[in-house]
Amino acid sequence: MVSVGGPDGINTRVQISKDPNNKSVSYVPNLPGKFQLMVETPAGPVAGSPFNLTVIPRVSLECTCTGKVLEGMKVREVGTLAIEYNLESPGSLTYLMTGPSRPTLQISRRDSVDFVNFSPKKVGLYQLVVKHNNKVLKHSPFEFPVVDLSHFNFLYLQDALNSVQLNKNVAITLDTEKCGPGKVTAELQGPMHYETVDVTNTPNTASIKFRAAKPGHYKLNMFYNNIPFPQSPFSFHVSRKSGGKIAGMPMEGDGLKVAYVNKANYVYVNNVPKGTGLQVEVLSADKVPQEVRVHCGTSGVSTVEYHVTSEGVYTVSLKWEGQQLVGSPFTVPAVLVE
Repeated sequence: MVSVGGPDGINTRVQISKDPNNKSVSYVPNLPGKFQLMVETPAGPVAGSPFNLTVIPRVSLECTCTGKVLEGMKVREVGTLAIEYNLESPGSLTYLMTGPSRPTLQISRRDSVDFVNFSPKKVGLYQLVVKHNNKVLKHSPFEFPVVDLSHFNFLYLQDALNSVQLNKNVAITLDTEKCGPGKVTAELQGPMHYETVDVTNTPNTASIKFRAAKPGHYKLNMFYNNIPFPQSPFSFHVSRKSGGKIAGMPMEGDGLKVAYVNKANYVYVNNVPKGTGLQVEVLSADKVPQEVRVHCGTSGVSTVEYHVTSEGVYTVSLKWEGQQLVGSPFTVPAVLVE
């Protein structure tokens, strides 16, 4: 007869092998602690019985990770991830972070939780790998995006919002190529509390669509991977007589910032409908028109090429069928380069 006594009581439900020459006993304890294994034959206890043994808690080779960083964080900011584990020898834990940069990891330990602090220097996707005795723990690695919102064109967005007309569909396309991995989400607060706003994300752009149904004050809350944009919320007012500009044709190019004398300067207009409705005018400070050419592309991008004849400040105006584009008119300084 075989019986086992311990923290979970006396248990005689023990499995014994049927090999007559080499008996083996198997038993699964339900609790950790000290146990005694009693083995008896018709002639009495076998030599050495009872056998004393200690059952230790089962080690869980897994970990969990928490922290707002998992949703995303800004580049060059300090992020923290909390790694929780159930290990008897956490001193054998090692951490490795992979990604576009290799930030230094600073680790502090409290109870069964390690707090990992780091500051990535480049945008992109990062992974934190957790190992115990050189073995990757279950649930690891943990992935998170790092973004940079400093390149976002806030002035263009604010200008577009200031041009919103009552009961007119608004479609604003934003360039998010340099922001890093992620997507834009938005909430619109207005006279009717929260208004419907639709956001469509592509790898390099985000399109925001809504309609201001009532006159009044509006606020557009914008997030990237649940991180608020630095200038958010963007406030604008819609009146019954708002004029408005065309918001769906964003402009880019060095010709928006500076012009070079006697050289070609370029502005690129996106989402231009087919036709000849784009009108461009460049005037000097004394209202003298400058040379302008418009090249219509096949992919909806029109190239504006303009030339200035002397140093000074010039005003550039871009219209579609007589209506100013968002960001137009604008002024540029002209400089002479050798």
